Amino acid sequence: MRTQKLLPLLLLAVSSTSWAAGRHNPLEGQPAIHNRLELRRLRFEIAPEFVISTNQDYKHAFGIGANLQFHILSWLAAGFEGAYLFNANTGLEDRVRGALTAAQNSPGGLTFGQPTPQQHDQRILGANALISVYVTVTPISGKFSLFSAGFAYYDFYGSVGVGMMNFTQKCCAGGEDPAGTSDPANPNTEDPRIFSGIKVGGMFGLGAHLYFTDWFGMQIEFRDFFLKANPGGGDVNGDRHLTPADETPQNNLFFGLGFSFLLPPKAKIVP
Repeated sequence: MRTQKLLPLLLLAVSSTSWAAGRHNPLEGQPAIHNRLELRRLRFEIAPEFVISTNQDYKHAFGIGANLQFHILSWLAAGFEGAYLFNANTGLEDRVRGALTAAQNSPGGLTFGQPTPQQHDQRILGANALISVYVTVTPISGKFSLFSAGFAYYDFYGSVGVGMMNFTQKCCAGGEDPAGTSDPANPNTEDPRIFSGIKVGGMFGLGAHLYFTDWFGMQIEFRDFFLKANPGGGDVNGDRHLTPADETPQNNLFFGLGFSFLLPPKAKIVP
């Protein structure tokens, strides 16, 4: 009796296995995406942009620059970035300078160790140039529609590489002593120019593209230039001397907004 019940089930299982084995899967061996647009692979990208600092202590930095990248693969690129910057006082710089001016003009004058407004002006650092050489990885990309009326491509990327900043000061344009007669016990009379010039460190970035066509889009990104610097140009470690030991690791954050142009202008379509 039990054998009679199991026999139909066994026949059904054998029949189902034979049918599945003989059926062809139409998706077998097919690519994940048909007619995929290769927006980045083997293309050169030029992206002029406006750059502005977001966390400078004493001098805002802003200017124009460009990213130049060659996309080796759809997810991997090598690039170069350069920007020329201008500077303007931050709110903190205005307050510090106002306090020093008020102290200098007060009956008691400046206390020992306080710089004069002129000494302060000579040593404060601004930045007039950014340079970075980097590798970009694009792990996320896709396409979206807006109310089914228009379509656009997007991607999110990360960059890592070597970053350089050129720091400038008002000090000693004519080669004169920055603050008059030197006083061995007063770092305000020492030459602060050791803190200016090119500083080299790491660069880390995050960004995104929004492509309106297969050759033109918008780029938005944040970059962190991580390097040692002394934005105030003063005695940081309290040894009463201006030395490289007064430079500390600094995160210099910059926001960039620009347009992206891809060459050749026609992207390849993979069947």
